[in-house]
Amino acid sequence: MKKKIRAYPILIALAFFALGVLPARAVPSLWDWAFNVDGTTYSYQDGGNELDNVPDLDHSAFDFDDLWGEGTGLGTLSWTTSEAGAHSFIAFFDHELDEGLNTYYNEFGTAVGTSAVGQSWEIDEPYGDIYDNTINNTLSNTNDVPFPPQDYDYDVSMAMGWNFTLLANETATISLLLGYNPPATDFYLSQTDPETGTAGIDYSPEYTLYFSSILDIETSGGPGPGPGNPVPEPATLLLMGIGLLGLLGVQRRKGRKKV
Repeated sequence: MKKKIRAYPILIALAFFALGVLPARAVPSLWDWAFNVDGTTYSYQDGGNELDNVPDLDHSAFDFDDLWGEGTGLGTLSWTTSEAGAHSFIAFFDHELDEGLNTYYNEFGTAVGTSAVGQSWEIDEPYGDIYDNTINNTLSNTNDVPFPPQDYDYDVSMAMGWNFTLLANETATISLLLGYNPPATDFYLSQTDPETGTAGIDYSPEYTLYFSSILDIETSGGPGPGPGNPVPEPATLLLMGIGLLGLLGVQRRKGRKKV
C-alpha cells in the first residue's frame, strides 16, 4: 500500500485561519477501506469507491457516499451468508480524525479485551503491512501503533476479521460497528486523536473512534437451536416430563383392570 501524500488538509486549515475561524472539532472521514470476503478483495483502490461492490454487504446504516467517497465512515455494516463450508471475512478501515486541524500523524490505537475464537485483528499504520495482511487473511493480532507514540508521527488504521465454518442449515451474520461510544462487546479496537492546539486558536479536544465486530450464527429447519428449532426451556421440559409420567400411570391402571 502506498504512503499517503496530502496537501489539502493543511490548505483547509490555513483557509480557516485566514478567515479567523477554526472549527472546535472536525468530523472524521473515511479515507480508505477494504474487505476480504472468502479470499476475494474489494477495496477503494481496486474496485472503485462503491461499497455496493461487496457482495451480501448491507451498508444502509453506514455514513458513506458511494458516489463521492465522502462521509464519516461511522455506523453499522453487516455481512450475511448461508453457504455451507469454511468462510473468512476481514474488514479494513483507515479513518482520519481532525485532519484539517492537526494532520493525521498524531494518533494511537488500543485493543481492549480478549478476541473470540476465530476472530483476528490488527492495528497499524496504513502504509505498514496491515493492508497486505487484510488481502492475505493474515492479520497479526498486534497493535503496532500503541500509546504513547514514540515520536507522535503515526497514522492509524484498523482491521478485524473472522474465520468460521457453516453447516447446511446455518446462517452467519457479521456486524461491524464504528462510532464514538465504547461498545458493549468483550473485545474492540480504538483509534484516538489526542488533545492538541491552543484554546481559541487551533484547539482540538481528544476523541476516540471505536471499532467492534460480532459474529452471530443461527440454525433453522434442522437439529440444534435456531429460529426453526428453539431449545425448550427447563420449565417446558419439566411439564412434558410430568405429562409423560401421568400417561404412564394411566396405562398401568388400565392394564391391571384387564387382568
